[in-house]
Order: sequence, then C-alpha cells, then structure tokens
Amino acid sequence: MAKIDAPPVTVGSVWACNSAREWGRSVEVIAIRDDYAVVKTLTNSHEVQRGLDANERCERADAMRPFPNVFDRVGMTGRIRLHRMRPTANGYRYVTDAAVVTNDALAALFAAEPEEG
Repeated sequence: MAKIDAPPVTVGSVWACNSAREWGRSVEVIAIRDDYAVVKTLTNSHEVQRGLDANERCERADAMRPFPNVFDRVGMTGRIRLHRMRPTANGYRYVTDAAVVTNDALAALFAAEPEEG
C-alpha cells in the first residue's frame, strides 16, 4: 500500500472531513496530545446543519421539531487520531492555517458535493 502524503498536523491548522457522513465539517487543531489532535469544530456537517435549519423553521412556526436529537456542534472540542489526518475517504484534508481561514473560504470549500468512490 502506498503511503499517502499529508502536511504535518500543527496547532492552528484547519482540516476538513472527507467522510460522506460528515461532509462540510471543518475543525481547527487546538492541541496535540500523544497520538491525538484535540480539535474545535468550526462548521457543522451539511447533514447536521440541514437538521438545525429544519428545527429552527418549525420552532418559528410553533410546530414540533422534526430532528430532536440534532444539536449544533460548532465550538465543541473533540479528539481525532493523528493517523486520520490525511486525505483518504474517511480522513481529513488540510485546508489552511487558522490565521487565514474565513467563513467565505469555508463556504466555497464545501460548495461542491463529495466525490463518489
């Protein structure tokens, strides 16, 4: 199996999830501990955001929420194994350093649908 090259994981770098389940999710590395990157979520996946938007529309209309278990993950922290920080089907791809990331840049990155494969 060929080795997949990826930039080194550094504190402050921004990564985007390649998984079809989490497409649209981006994270910022806030620390590195042992074999894990401690990350803060910058954007929700498209699926989570769609559920949040539907819930908000229903709340405004005073109707029952269609997705009661969906919650906003922006700002939440978590851990990701460092070996997943490479551009594979279920890995993460490097986006940029946090100093240059903007909401417009993240929106443009996720405007395209994930490739089937």
